[in-house]
Amino acid sequence: MAEITASDAVMRTTDGVPLKVSLRRAMRRNRMKAVLLVAPLFLFILFSFIIPIVQMSWRSVDNPELQESMPRTLELLAAWDGQALPAEDVFMVFAEEVKIGRENKTIGRVGARLNREVSGSRSLMNKTARKVTKLKEGPYQEAFIKIDKRWGTVEL
Repeated sequence: MAEITASDAVMRTTDGVPLKVSLRRAMRRNRMKAVLLVAPLFLFILFSFIIPIVQMSWRSVDNPELQESMPRTLELLAAWDGQALPAEDVFMVFAEEVKIGRENKTIGRVGARLNREVSGSRSLMNKTARKVTKLKEGPYQEAFIKIDKRWGTVEL
């Protein structure tokens, strides 16, 4: 009888491939099958639930109405401290952009967007847009407060 050496002690399959290698291949095949079975469900969940939720979350914080209709006003308000009423130049630029918004018929969307934050803003914007067209020159801050006293509050 022949002696068994350490190299001969490796178990082999019937085709001569080491058993470890054969087991690894079989496990890899099983994992791929599992991934291929789960992939359609994962894609369904991704496209039906995850992507729409992310899109709705993004839309909830995105304000394209204001950025498109009142870019200069928002730029000036970014530098505002929020403690007292904004300066006269903010009201002047706001008046110009409200006039443009009324002409373009976009002031309603701006009012609707602001109404989500402060109740009553849509009607206030429409009222202001009608009366601002008559303003020719400043002081704009006083004119806005004369149109509606809510323009004199810091919250709005």
